[in-house]
Amino acid sequence: MGNATELISGWKERARSATVFSPLEVQDRLFELYDEVTEPALDLVKEWLQLTVERELFGAAELEMFLADLEAAAGQPA
Repeated sequence: MGNATELISGWKERARSATVFSPLEVQDRLFELYDEVTEPALDLVKEWLQLTVERELFGAAELEMFLADLEAAAGQPA
């Protein structure tokens, strides 16, 4: 999960400096993670990819919670 850790860390930094995210930005970052994580973290990525089709905006706090869950599912410290 080496590259995934870097991707998640970068996303967490971005979430600290923004209030909302477009579905397209979230989707782009999820696709970057898709090949970098394994089960059960991959299930979370797939779930969130579906949300990008259904939603208009994502809040930074919501993304930070998702990223903490993703790290936990991947066995990485939050």
